[in-house]
Amino acid sequence: MLKKKPIIVPDLMFHGTLAKSTKNEVIIQVYSSLVEFFKKLRMEMVINDDVDNAFFYHKEILKAIKEKNSEKSSMLMRRHIEDVQLHYKKKMLNEMGVND
Repeated sequence: MLKKKPIIVPDLMFHGTLAKSTKNEVIIQVYSSLVEFFKKLRMEMVINDDVDNAFFYHKEILKAIKEKNSEKSSMLMRRHIEDVQLHYKKKMLNEMGVND
């Protein structure tokens, strides 16, 4: 298990690098226009980071990219986003005293 510490900077760097590596100007522009929003959102979420899952998905996504397996990397990115959404939904509900 990884040491529990905020991963805001490495997380933003990882996703920014992925966007730039596509060499797709639309994706790069969309990411660039959303990065400030992401920074603010990540600052709010820092106490609830799920570092282990983030590290797992980042490692697997990078591995799939290195293997030039676009299907697998896309699937992993979707799962990563869904996992983050589920994690924060559970945290928010828990903080509100609602059990799902």
